[in-house]
Amino acid sequence: MNISDTLHEAIQHHSTGDHQEALRLYHAILTVQPDHPVANHNIAVIAENFGQTDTALQFFNAAVQANPQEPHFWQSYLEILVRCGHMEQAQTQLKAARAAGVDDLSLQPPEALLAWGAQMQDTNLFEHHLQAATEHFPGTPYTDWLDWFHRTLKPATYLEIGVETGQTLQQAQPPTHCIGIDPQPLISVNLSAWTKIYAQTSDDFFRQHSIQSLFDGARIDFCFIDGYHSFDQALRDFVNVEANAHEKSVVLFHDIYPIDPSTAARQRHTKFWVGDTWKVIPLLKEQRPDLSITTIPTYPSGLAMVTGLNPNNDALRVNIQTLIETWTTVEYQDYADIMPSTLNLIENRESDVLAALQGVLDG
Repeated sequence: MNISDTLHEAIQHHSTGDHQEALRLYHAILTVQPDHPVANHNIAVIAENFGQTDTALQFFNAAVQANPQEPHFWQSYLEILVRCGHMEQAQTQLKAARAAGVDDLSLQPPEALLAWGAQMQDTNLFEHHLQAATEHFPGTPYTDWLDWFHRTLKPATYLEIGVETGQTLQQAQPPTHCIGIDPQPLISVNLSAWTKIYAQTSDDFFRQHSIQSLFDGARIDFCFIDGYHSFDQALRDFVNVEANAHEKSVVLFHDIYPIDPSTAARQRHTKFWVGDTWKVIPLLKEQRPDLSITTIPTYPSGLAMVTGLNPNNDALRVNIQTLIETWTTVEYQDYADIMPSTLNLIENRESDVLAALQGVLDG
């Protein structure tokens, strides 16, 4: 066996969501080289995706033992320990990483990670946020709205960024053709519509694929953006979606209406977390006044709707780095008192949403 070639093939299967074949090849590598760090790490990633926590912990540990100088392996191991509530073990492994000379844990500073883990265990805070969201967003929840949009728009093509378990993706019905993007999909439901899942980041997806080719020449009719909770990622996703959309397309943003500063933090410190995705709305209003933007105050964190897309308008793409640098410094407190008007809030009811969709539904 040529381990390098086999590893390359395994990673290709892994990246396209063929986990079974990827696992077969990773394990084949381990029969020849049991301490292969990448094979151990990637088996752990797949195991974690499918909820096999004990297996994931075993292989993450093997990966850091095989290559203790690789920061990414330590980061993965520390994160799952924290998510599982193994705080003492996480502290011990952090010391081991430091002892191995690893200081570049850049995905998330380890001290912040451990503090996040402690706060994530605060059940009272989580329950407080859930109750606050329930009171703040009465009426139809966002999952019901997604079902309504599918039934009302009847899109020929649908793109979902951030599919996770497939809970929202399953609401697409035949004959809609669907593409789902998620770096770690955990599909646990039956999908009735024609669907392709791409196990990669949205940035990588748009770099590597022509979405119109995947849709047999068609553009995106309907898109739901529910990826990483940052405005810059949401902005990049919108820019890429609009380039592949048309004037009647509808784009929805989830996690757009935070209820307090802690849930609106750019870095995650709470279990209930919206992030700073909300900033994409005032940014779009400022830079693209030609777009029509409204937000439904729906549980648990709002749903923004954008119409009037123009795939030939590249103003956002041309200026995207400057826009990200400028808006990164904007704080939730700057907009807290005017959030309803900032988000162009409408009522959580069908008549208001239909009015906002009039330009799409007419003709």
